[in-house]
Amino acid sequence: MYLDGKSGTSYAKRFNVTSITRDKEYPITQGNPKSKVLYFSVNPNGEAEACNVVLSPTCSARNKVFEFDFFNLDIKGRSSNGNIVTKYPVKKVEQKTKGRTTLGGVEIWLDDTVGRLNIDKRGRYLGTFQNEDKILVVLKNGEYYLTNFELSNRYVMNDVVAIDKLYPTTTISAVHYSDAKKCNYVKRFNIETNTIDTKYNFISDENNAKLVFATLFSNPTIEYKMDVGKGKIGDAETVNLAEFIEVKGWKAIGNKLCGGTIKEVKMIETAHDDDEQAINFDIDFEITNLKDKPEPEQGELF
Repeated sequence: MYLDGKSGTSYAKRFNVTSITRDKEYPITQGNPKSKVLYFSVNPNGEAEACNVVLSPTCSARNKVFEFDFFNLDIKGRSSNGNIVTKYPVKKVEQKTKGRTTLGGVEIWLDDTVGRLNIDKRGRYLGTFQNEDKILVVLKNGEYYLTNFELSNRYVMNDVVAIDKLYPTTTISAVHYSDAKKCNYVKRFNIETNTIDTKYNFISDENNAKLVFATLFSNPTIEYKMDVGKGKIGDAETVNLAEFIEVKGWKAIGNKLCGGTIKEVKMIETAHDDDEQAINFDIDFEITNLKDKPEPEQGELF
């Protein structure tokens, strides 16, 4: 939104920046003397915000504060004049609501080698993101947090169990160990928080508690082996986590699986592998591979 210095009229416009030359200035007003920019934003996916326009208190306009929504503007060329906002003098323009995308979703990939998001199809495809969509990050220390999908985000992959787009039905299934009770518990929960970049501990906060296993698959069956003493590992036992416990709150401790120390755990059966992801690790978090598992379209082991 800008003031045209010749007419005194304020205009609003939306335009694409298809190419630029370094150190070259490009006018976004009509180029008349005393023109000035009143409001400016850059939106990678054509987001269009709503603003409050506050007029000068000394002007004769009846309504000195009104809303202007950029969503109603078509995207035109940079040299276009734009649409008239007001012919009265403007005191200030304030953003009222964040922009809604007008170009469709942004397709995002994760390069898990460097832990960076990109739109260049490098790495694992996370999905198509709209304005308010978030990414769920599950950490090996038993915490999770949410991020936006800005390409400047950086993830420390050595600390990560799983990263994926957050859906309303996303469920974390986890096995965690309580050192105080010397027991392993299973819990399943949906993401109830929505704060960005805040870490939430979903296992016991006692000393020596640890995350043994976690997955974002909706119907995982795991195989685990116990430490039976004298350096020996017991026979494998299997359990379907979705049948073992229903989805509860993220603060719940869960249902007791077994006492003692789990030495090995891996996932042997899943459902809906095409739109979810998981990772398998032993209690030292050494990553293992699933055998005979088809590669999903929007998620994979890493």
